[in-house]
Amino acid sequence: MKKYYILALMLFFLIKTYAQEINEAITKPSTIRLGVEMGYDYFWAEAKHLDRTYIRTMYPRPTTDFQNMNIAYVGVKPEFLFAKNRFGVATGIRISQYHSKFEVSRSEVVAWFGGENFVWVYDDDYNNLPLLNINQKSCFVGIPLELKCFLTKKDKLFQPYIKSSAGFNFLIHTKNDLEVWRSELEGTNIYNGEKFTNIPGIQYPTQGINIVQQQMGKPAIFNVRTSLALGLKIGRSKYPFGNIEIHIPIILNAKSVSPFVVPNAGLGFQCSLQIPLKNHIKQK
Repeated sequence: MKKYYILALMLFFLIKTYAQEINEAITKPSTIRLGVEMGYDYFWAEAKHLDRTYIRTMYPRPTTDFQNMNIAYVGVKPEFLFAKNRFGVATGIRISQYHSKFEVSRSEVVAWFGGENFVWVYDDDYNNLPLLNINQKSCFVGIPLELKCFLTKKDKLFQPYIKSSAGFNFLIHTKNDLEVWRSELEGTNIYNGEKFTNIPGIQYPTQGINIVQQQMGKPAIFNVRTSLALGLKIGRSKYPFGNIEIHIPIILNAKSVSPFVVPNAGLGFQCSLQIPLKNHIKQK
């Protein structure tokens, strides 16, 4: 009788072990994930030496004290895992907006308006605009390529990773905006920071604004943005989960992404949601 009990007990553990293996096979995390991302990069920038054909009194005394570039983006990309889900490769499509700003110091514009301020001469008759700042917003469509490595082998609720990425971006649209100084009293050099409006009799016509916007130029049609990131996966891989990461972005052809600023050091943030595909794999 004891032999039957021992045999039944052994059979029970055998069936239980087999059932666990079947369950693990059925609920094995997918090796394909579909992700939606959203991110933001901020770059400290330096001013370019602008074309002397248009810009006057920019040298030797600089008249700007603030330049930057920021990039906001959204994208969709699938990720493919390998090496027991330890490594991942992702690609897809991404839409980015590059916003560069060239701002003139208010105090210097007022103090140096007699000949050392930021003046844009827009035609052969020396008609000009004294500028407060210029902005450029450019839209790019890009193809990201990412390589991810998880720092732990097991799938955990919180799983850190490192990621190296590159984005190949193509220009699809550019918009130039500017803000000018205008005289409060005709015939004087007293200026304020009000934005230009089409007021009858104002000394800076709308035509001049349009000409300067065209003369400002556009970024190059192609750029490459790379980054090195430290991230954290939040959630189990068998279910939809999120990622947050901070990264250091670098634009390889930085001098060509804006006609008037050059982005230097930067810092970025990204969050994403990933959904596992084909999550249930039956054991053969």
